[in-house]
Amino acid sequence: MSPKKWEPIPRKAKLGMLGFVMAMLLLGFFNKKEASRTEIFEGIVEWSGLQPGFYPGGDCTQRYEYLSSKDSSADLNARRTQRGNPNAMWVKIRGRMSVSGSEDHTGATYRRELMSREIIDAKPVHGCLI
Repeated sequence: MSPKKWEPIPRKAKLGMLGFVMAMLLLGFFNKKEASRTEIFEGIVEWSGLQPGFYPGGDCTQRYEYLSSKDSSADLNARRTQRGNPNAMWVKIRGRMSVSGSEDHTGATYRRELMSREIIDAKPVHGCLI
C-alpha cells in the first residue's frame, strides 16, 4: 500500500480556477467597452437626397452614409434644427465606421456607414470644400 500523495490544492480546484480564469479572459476579449471601438471623425454632413452623407475632411470624392443616433448627445438632427436647418454642417463626432460589402441575395454593394455616438462640435457650412 502506497502512501497517499498530499496535494496543497486539489486537482478539481485547479481545473475550476483555470476554467474561471479562461472564461473571464474570453469574456473580457469579446466584451470591450464601446468607446474602445469608436474613433473621432471630422468632416461635413450634407442633407441632400434620401440619406445624409458624410464627407471626411470636406472631401466630396469620399461619401459615406451618415446614421444619426437616437441618443440625445449624438443627435445631429436636433443640433441642425437648433441652427436653422442648414443643408450642411462641419462636424466633429465620435462614432464607428462600418465596413463596406455586398448583399448576398442581391449582389448589390453598399457604402460604408458612419454611426455617431457623440457630437463634439457642429457648425453650419455651405457644403463640400474640395
